[in-house]
Amino acid sequence: MKNKNIIIALAFLFMFSAGTFAQEVSVVLKNSKVVVGRIVEEKPEYLILDYELGQLRVDRNSIETISYNPFVRLDHSDTYDNTEKEFSKAQKFTLKDPVVVYLRNGNVVAGLLLAKSLNMIMLQTESGNLTIPKRDLQKIEYISGEYAERGEIVIAFLNNGQRFEGNIYFEDSNELSLDTELGRLTLPKNKLRSIEYTGKTGVSKLTMADQYLSAVINQRFIQPRYDVIDVGYTTKFGPNFGPGFGLGYQSRFSLAQFEGLNLSAVGGLSLNYFALNDDNIIQQNPTLAANLKGGAFITTIGAGGQLNIYPQTASFYDFYVAPMIESHLIYTRLEQEYPSFPQFNTSETKTEFKFGLGLRFGAEFLFDSFRLGLQYNMHYIFGTDGFNQFSLTFVKPLF
Repeated sequence: MKNKNIIIALAFLFMFSAGTFAQEVSVVLKNSKVVVGRIVEEKPEYLILDYELGQLRVDRNSIETISYNPFVRLDHSDTYDNTEKEFSKAQKFTLKDPVVVYLRNGNVVAGLLLAKSLNMIMLQTESGNLTIPKRDLQKIEYISGEYAERGEIVIAFLNNGQRFEGNIYFEDSNELSLDTELGRLTLPKNKLRSIEYTGKTGVSKLTMADQYLSAVINQRFIQPRYDVIDVGYTTKFGPNFGPGFGLGYQSRFSLAQFEGLNLSAVGGLSLNYFALNDDNIIQQNPTLAANLKGGAFITTIGAGGQLNIYPQTASFYDFYVAPMIESHLIYTRLEQEYPSFPQFNTSETKTEFKFGLGLRFGAEFLFDSFRLGLQYNMHYIFGTDGFNQFSLTFVKPLF
């Protein structure tokens, strides 16, 4: 009799508990929908859930995950019905959306937002699913990638010289988004030259207007160093050598930047070849038929400064002037052969080392990752004739 009373008491307690408490679950389906409710029946093939609209049978093969939430008290006054209604109404669930959740107690939690209602949110974290009451939230930040850099202040430099400061919100292969004091700025990657990490955290104190104003008025972005390759046409060298071609390389180091100006140090090497000026040589002996061979080869090493001038920070071109101190290694060869009068045959080969001065000026046009330019180069060589050169330039950091 005593055992029978115990069994009746346990059954009564079970019935009371079943009517008062229930295990709430969140069922994530393979089609990305979420159903929040209470399991009424559970079979190997299906589940039956009790939710806002009644009972729902869910086949096992359509379920991706089942998350068991803390027990929710069920009575006529509240809570299960209200909670279930909130999750059911709110959704339109946002599934697997990476977020950073800031709590009022100062804690920060990162994870995937599975669901949210008027009173709470459900977050998937590394340690499991977490239900957070809305009253404990300070803010939710949506991030577009799990590896987004957050809280670190960076400076983004554009190809046109503009610079913007803020926190990286999102970055992929196509664009970069910065959080600034006045809002979110999205920059296409093909317009982005570099990102400078300041080592600071928090929120940039410069407003977007201040940043834009400082970019336009003050400075444009200049790389610390550029490599310059030029190729072009050379004019005549002395009376015996005519036009030829030249090839050069320069390394340019930025020294200082002012409003609308940039000062650089320049050093480089150029090679120039000059063909024979046949017409001028023949004119010296017009009555004699001659076979002519030879040419001139000049190796030039130069160093100096370059001043780039740009009308405004956002302009896509620069003007520049560059005075140089130069040294020239000059090799010349001239052979004159007269078949009818071999006694007049001559052969002269000479190598000289000369100092000189150079002056280059031209314009460079800015593209996304390089510059193209037109250049006129004048060479004055002490003790002998000089030469001039028209060149195309390609400017880009190569090393």
